[in-house]
Amino acid sequence: IEVGLPAERDYSETLGRPEFRAAAAHIRDLLGAVSAHD
Repeated sequence: IEVGLPAERDYSETLGRPEFRAAAAHIRDLLGAVSAHD
């Protein structure tokens, strides 16, 4: 699966970026909403 993530050496930097953390939180919210509908 290609999701356009940076190279592995850049993961730690990316994970610390506020926009990445916000996006991850949004994805978790979406997944939570989907599982709640089950």
